Amino acid sequence: MRAKHRIEWLDPAKEDVFVIVDFLIDKAPLVALGFQDVLEKQLDVLEDWPRLGQENKYFPDVFDFKIKGLPYVVAYRLAPTGHIVEILAVVHERQNRADPKSYHF
Repeated sequence: MRAKHRIEWLDPAKEDVFVIVDFLIDKAPLVALGFQDVLEKQLDVLEDWPRLGQENKYFPDVFDFKIKGLPYVVAYRLAPTGHIVEILAVVHERQNRADPKSYHF
């Protein structure tokens, strides 16, 4: 049996979620209220399938996971030690993902 990975949100990614919710609260309050739950539920699959995301074409060892039904992508990497999926950033799908600042590098 394969070991489960633990999902760990880095502080910059948590801040991304806060900024997105703050932006959405006036425009789509119901989406804003459920945004974090949607992220967590969809990302749960990474506990068993950590390489499910698409390899990022700009940065090695970074994966992009498209959030179904929303225009956001979660960037993550596998930690070099242990079974940990590190959530690096949550970005809008139209955001310049070639820019290292989008991922807080």
